Amino acid sequence: MKSYKTDMPRKEDNTALEMFTAGGLAGLFSWQAIIYLDVIKSRIQADDASKPKYRGMLECARKLYGEHGIRVFGRGFILMSLRAFPLNGATFLGYEYCMKFCNNRYS
Repeated sequence: MKSYKTDMPRKEDNTALEMFTAGGLAGLFSWQAIIYLDVIKSRIQADDASKPKYRGMLECARKLYGEHGIRVFGRGFILMSLRAFPLNGATFLGYEYCMKFCNNRYS
């Protein structure tokens, strides 16, 4: 990798822990951004097909908010976080090592 002259010293490679943490945090933040949609999707999927309670996403969101308040949209966040952090961390770490292997092998 080319090094460009800067005032700050440049570190060439990240450690495995840094890559794992970066991937874990990225996955965690991405799930945090869409968990409310996942709650709505899960409620619609679990709805009775013969007598649906919800006609769409907006109606589902309104009814959930009316019945349970804003906290319903964060339901499952802790369990999702416990799963998302290591899963995305390991995926990113594997991706980075695969890219490093391919770059070394085929360049």
